Amino acid sequence: MEYDDVVRLRKHHPAWRLLRAENAALILSFFDKVFVEQGIRSISGVELADRLDDELYTLNDRLGEQTFPKSAKAYLDDWSATQAGWLRKYYPPDSDEPHYDATPAVEKAVAWVHSLEARSFIGTESRLNTVCELLRQMKFGAESDPEARLEELKRRRLELDEEIARVEHGNVSVLDRAGLRDRYQQVTATAHELLADFREVEANFRDLDRELRQRIAVWNGAKGELLDDVLGSRESIAESDQGRSFQAFYDFLLSYRRQEELKQLLAEVEAMDAIGEPDPRMRRMPHAWLDAAERTQATVRQLSEQLRRFLDDRVWSEDRRVMELMSGIEARAATLQDMSPSRRSARSTARHPCRRRRTPPAVGAGR
Repeated sequence: MEYDDVVRLRKHHPAWRLLRAENAALILSFFDKVFVEQGIRSISGVELADRLDDELYTLNDRLGEQTFPKSAKAYLDDWSATQAGWLRKYYPPDSDEPHYDATPAVEKAVAWVHSLEARSFIGTESRLNTVCELLRQMKFGAESDPEARLEELKRRRLELDEEIARVEHGNVSVLDRAGLRDRYQQVTATAHELLADFREVEANFRDLDRELRQRIAVWNGAKGELLDDVLGSRESIAESDQGRSFQAFYDFLLSYRRQEELKQLLAEVEAMDAIGEPDPRMRRMPHAWLDAAERTQATVRQLSEQLRRFLDDRVWSEDRRVMELMSGIEARAATLQDMSPSRRSARSTARHPCRRRRTPPAVGAGR
């Protein structure tokens, strides 16, 4: 992290700007209730204004009437302005009523404030196990040598055989209370981070769409090259690294078997005495993941369709320009064809006065 990078983020990043805002406490607490705790991805302007109006009434009644003097709509206009960047205001298809969604900057700011809260228990063992397991998966997944792969599989089989033998002899090792709490804490943190990532993924897709449109708008080459460059590129929306990763996650989440397994595992874990009071948001987390993934998938489809129409319009405009030039050439050719040879010659000479009919040299000239 460099000094200039920190200065730039402090000046321009909307999450940092939110933390420095005069009404940061109001904004963060209200956005946390609506968009984070309840997991709302889209809400109509009327409903959001009603909720904010109730919040303002409660706070003004407790803190003083002029604590928050503006109307709910005025605050929403401020927070969705470009210079703020905390709410995305948009109009869904076939609707003339504005809707709102929190931006990724809001998720980052809310998560940072939550991280400042004191925690009575901080687990570390499960995170270390996760790091080691991920490293093993990367090493094994990148291994192309069949012998090395067989060696790793035999090692895993040996570990399983040893564990089976211990269980058969009645030696069953279970996680203690601290181990269970440690893992549950990591599960909930990862689940919430994953849900928050969907907003950033969707925002990245929109940024990628904007970059592609800009490239198309300034394209000066042939339309065939444009199609190859945009639609056949790895930077296209669906074929980008982020697009491929999201599609793999979406396919995993759509599996009915996976959904049922996830719900059953959550129910069994939350019933454990060691967990104590489970996180209430975890009970609806699979549904929240699926809903957020479907919204992101719909955004990708919509952007891809809009990009194709934009590209078609661009190509159509190019075709129309070529046709106009061709029509102009054909019209001029027809006009010249109607003229007599002498008139065409005179017109050509008039257009190019320096051009004269060249007289053949006399015989013997230059000798």
